[in-house]
Amino acid sequence: MSYRCGHMFQGKNSTPGFYFLEEVIQLRKKNPKVGSYTNRLFDSGINKIAQKVGEEAVELVIEAKDQDREKFLTKRPISCITTLCCCRRKNVTLEDVEPGPSGPPF
Repeated sequence: MSYRCGHMFQGKNSTPGFYFLEEVIQLRKKNPKVGSYTNRLFDSGINKIAQKVGEEAVELVIEAKDQDREKFLTKRPISCITTLCCCRRKNVTLEDVEPGPSGPPF
C-alpha cells in the first residue's frame, strides 16, 4: 500500500484524522520502506529529526505569511509528518497529547 500526502487523512473506514497518519508512521517504523521520507528521518536520529521539525515549521510560517495557499498546503503535510515522526521517536503518541484527564489542558 502506498501512502501519499493527498490520501494521508483517510483512515480506517475512511475516517479522516491525524491518527491515520500516526498509524502510517508506526508502520514505517516497524516495516521500513527504503527511501521513504519517514524512514530517512528515523535513520537520521533525534537531533536531525528535531532540526527538521524546526526547518519545516519555519517554512510553514513563511508560506503562511506569503498568502500563497497552494504552497502553504504543500508544506502543511510535511510539517505534520515531521512533527509526528519526532513524537514517535520520543515514544509520544497523539493520545498522550490529547486534552483530557491524561493529556494537557487546553
